[in-house]
Amino acid sequence: GPLSTVNFVTCHDGFTLTDLVSYNQKHNEANGEENRDGSDHNLGFNFGVEGPTDDPEIRDARYRARRNLIGTLLLSHGVPMMLGGDELSNTQEGNNNAYCQDNEIGWLQWELDERAQEFLAFVRHILSIRNSHPALRPVRYVESEHPALHEPGMVTWKDADGSELLPGEWAREDPRLLMVTIDPAPTLTAQERSAVLIMINASNDDAEFHVPKLARNGSTAWTVELDTDQVSGISSVVLHGGRTVTIPSCSILMATA
Repeated sequence: GPLSTVNFVTCHDGFTLTDLVSYNQKHNEANGEENRDGSDHNLGFNFGVEGPTDDPEIRDARYRARRNLIGTLLLSHGVPMMLGGDELSNTQEGNNNAYCQDNEIGWLQWELDERAQEFLAFVRHILSIRNSHPALRPVRYVESEHPALHEPGMVTWKDADGSELLPGEWAREDPRLLMVTIDPAPTLTAQERSAVLIMINASNDDAEFHVPKLARNGSTAWTVELDTDQVSGISSVVLHGGRTVTIPSCSILMATA
């Protein structure tokens, strides 16, 4: 089941989360091996400037990317693994192999600036969401061939227009708009049965999403609990099934009903 799966974005080998969105290449010169040590396969993206920058647009884009990466990790089924310090916005200055750095490169920074404090609050918020909704923490996989066995719930993947994704569509090279609904099993208590709606806009443009109705009871009201377009991630906007909502570019919206 999902509990046998460990999901992660970063780990002790490689970039920290902050460095993942700040560097395209490793910078291990301080290790004394002429930057030959450490993996070259980092999948980092610096948004236009290598390393620290005062450009507000780049800083905001990096910050948003971190919220989205943590969002996809903590909204995913399975066991999430976080690199210690990522919640504190820790950086190793692009060093992806800091085993030998018993100094500020390898140490955690416990005195947080305003933005780091905001990100820590965001991580706490999304952890609270995950803890509050069993639909995000199933112990068994959904058996799509056997609807009667749908426990913890029916998982439905859709396009932004509300049409259900067909098997062949998963092979598309550039799926930038995605929506999923998770409707928990009837064996759970009413409090545990909160259905979950997740809408992902990974494109560079704002996009319209068709808000679905909840299949089991036709409910049309979804309360937004997470919005990565917001620095805090906090939202209490109500979405209505059958209508459309604009999701900002490069952001995730998660709602419950």
